[in-house]
Amino acid sequence: MKKLFKTIQFLFVSAFVCGQPVLQWENRFDFEGGYDSPRVMKVDQNNNIYITGFSSIDTFKLDILTLKINSDGITDWHNIIRNDYDDVPSGLAIDSEGNCYLAGGLGDIFLDEASVTLRYNTDGAQAWIDTQGNSLECIAIDQDNNIYSVFDGSQIYIVKYDPEGNILLEFTNDTSYSGHKLDTRLFAIVDSNLYISGTYHETGNDSKAFFKKISNQGNVLVDVKFNSASDDIDTRFMQVDALGNVYLLGWIGFYDGMFLVKFDNSGNVVWDKIILDVSGLPYDLTLDADQNPVICGKVYEVNEITEYIIKKYDQEGNEVWTDYPGKAGSYFQEVAHLVSDASGNIYFAASTWPVYITETAFLMVKYDKFGNKLWEYKEDSILYDQNDYIAELALDFENNIIMALQSRDSTGQKDVLTLKFSDLTGIEIPEKINAVLTISPNPFHSTATVSYSTAPLIYQESTITLFDLFGREVSTASFHNNYQLDRTGIPNGMYLLKVVTSDGINSTDKVIIY
Repeated sequence: MKKLFKTIQFLFVSAFVCGQPVLQWENRFDFEGGYDSPRVMKVDQNNNIYITGFSSIDTFKLDILTLKINSDGITDWHNIIRNDYDDVPSGLAIDSEGNCYLAGGLGDIFLDEASVTLRYNTDGAQAWIDTQGNSLECIAIDQDNNIYSVFDGSQIYIVKYDPEGNILLEFTNDTSYSGHKLDTRLFAIVDSNLYISGTYHETGNDSKAFFKKISNQGNVLVDVKFNSASDDIDTRFMQVDALGNVYLLGWIGFYDGMFLVKFDNSGNVVWDKIILDVSGLPYDLTLDADQNPVICGKVYEVNEITEYIIKKYDQEGNEVWTDYPGKAGSYFQEVAHLVSDASGNIYFAASTWPVYITETAFLMVKYDKFGNKLWEYKEDSILYDQNDYIAELALDFENNIIMALQSRDSTGQKDVLTLKFSDLTGIEIPEKINAVLTISPNPFHSTATVSYSTAPLIYQESTITLFDLFGREVSTASFHNNYQLDRTGIPNGMYLLKVVTSDGINSTDKVIIY
């Protein structure tokens, strides 16, 4: 009877996961019936979610909204910064203790902008606040919980705070930039060095991408400007890998294509790619588990429809795979997003509004490292019109999918909608044991050999992934043939094994560890 129960349980759970993620909860936040919109989202090590964005109760004024949502989807606290004029959030950082640091701008009657950096404690209480007279664009936190705020204009200005709000360093850099305008949007800290990037505007010349590498004591280590497109370019995304290589992604001209460039840690161009397209627009850049860059955006010319594009390159700049996951609307803001998990799987989420109203409005796809589609999720009840969109996408520390959206409620007002999906990783309903896949022994106690018996598949690179009966990923690896599946650290029980070849051939079977 016990053995029969396990078999029934296996079939039930396998049919339940059915290649789709499962919505765990949704949190719809409305502040006093106003217009609310998310801008930045962070997830801490306890899977709490922090979101900052806009709130507007008065028709002509924006306030800064910040909220914390716990891992069960309950709003722990929210705060509003309210001024007589528009207030704009520009960044969010979370320290190892769960304190929340906010950066933003405060408007005034003269349309000038002062800046604010502040800390909210774990309970939402404001611990300290500092204001400056510059335009604050970015905020980040280092491994010692020191906070860096970056300001732009005709020069770069950096303020370094300790966790208690004391100013440790003020630094101004105008080397070869003085008198010109900087749009500084991007900021990262790697190995205690600051990486700052954006767009450099010089009168009479095409705009350029720039990035600076600065030590945590304010020494400029790298200072680079770049443009290989013979047109204006606008830098929108930056990623820095573990070796200090820098990837910049942006658009060319008036949405005439995309550029992607890689610099080494000394600022030398390693390679650059240009994708020219009459509707070319970048939406996101991420690095996978192997530090390979993956981009997404929209294009028109490939299939003569406006559609999303995803491209993965290796570190040498070779194209690994490309996919066109769905039709795209006319959005200019970043409404499509990418994130990678520790196994190199890529998650993509996007809105198809407003052009293709016959299509499902919400699209989410998971790919393995070879570009094989593991699952696809479409839904019409999440995004309702052209003003609804996905603002941020992330994975929590349990590999759940978290996203923040602007979404209309039943009264027509815009709310901050936060969704949490469990990733059930595209395990299909298993058929009979695949004749080309062999697992021996099975059941097993220590190790089992996984291999193909069909010659053409033996020499293909494949991904092998083990899932528990709730669809959670237990382990993953790449192999050709005769993979040794080691159960070290894996409890006794029944598991689902999925193997995907580089040609996209899927084989699924159950394994039992005792």
